[in-house]
Amino acid sequence: MRLLCAVMTLGLLSEFALAANSSDTKTRAAYAEYKVAGLATNTIDNHADNAAASSINLAFLVDTSAGGHVSYTAFEQMMRDNDHGVSHAVPDTHSTTIERDIVDPDTTGIADWLQAIDHTAYLNGYANGAFHPDGNMTRAEVAQMFYNLLLDYNFNITVSFTDVSEDAWYADAVHLLASLGIISGVGDGIFEPNRPITRAEFVAIAMRFAMIPENGVNPFTDVHAGDWFYDLVAGSIQYGWINGYADGTFRPNNTITRAEVATMVNRMLGRTADKFFINSNADSLRRFTDVPSSYWAYYQIMEAANSHDYMIDFGAELWTAAR
Repeated sequence: MRLLCAVMTLGLLSEFALAANSSDTKTRAAYAEYKVAGLATNTIDNHADNAAASSINLAFLVDTSAGGHVSYTAFEQMMRDNDHGVSHAVPDTHSTTIERDIVDPDTTGIADWLQAIDHTAYLNGYANGAFHPDGNMTRAEVAQMFYNLLLDYNFNITVSFTDVSEDAWYADAVHLLASLGIISGVGDGIFEPNRPITRAEFVAIAMRFAMIPENGVNPFTDVHAGDWFYDLVAGSIQYGWINGYADGTFRPNNTITRAEVATMVNRMLGRTADKFFINSNADSLRRFTDVPSSYWAYYQIMEAANSHDYMIDFGAELWTAAR
């Protein structure tokens, strides 16, 4: 079985190398210039984010698919799970025809900004034990989630908003990320922290941590060349972060769900759940009353909500201990 895994992994790794070729990405300097010049004037955050900020310390949104695509890491995980009798059902409602390898966070530039090595929990549930996987996230929650994942906080604060008080639980996160150009207000010094964030807005914020790849291809029927988010969505597809819906749409103006956020952020950070470990140790892990194991993003949410030690074996993430 391992020999078969190794042979098939070699072929998939070669495809991965092509997708991750650094010649397909802009330099960090060029991207920084792009952020300063372009993001200050677009409407990325004008549609905003929302969700009950009360019970969540961390908030990071993600994409919308369950994942029918098998990358080389997912393949190895699947083979390992098959060895232990774990079945893999591909969800229906979130399936997609788009198949992309997930590009390593060192290649995308994400590892320069966000914690991609230490697998700490970055999404929490609510006080009543629920996760609300289909619920929305607010702009404040998204800012706090990214803030908690930052590698460095040593930046000057140059931006503030009239509707973000200094004692708000999300104030540090909003002010720092706005000063870095990662998030922006909606005009007139207003941030609107409690508005729900859309799928396009979330992708735009996520892509500001990365280098935008050139020649991204857009397969979605509802994403057009004139849209302010066109290059950002196309880039996130090229990186393997997002999938669309089975009908070929991306639905950029729909609000993104917490389950979708978990899925996309895991991809950004290069994290994949160890299904065998989770199934074998479910009683000792953080679980949620409204996320059964049959839910399409169950393993994505478990990856996002549980801090754990891990090792990489044949390209697959194997959990060694929960913490």
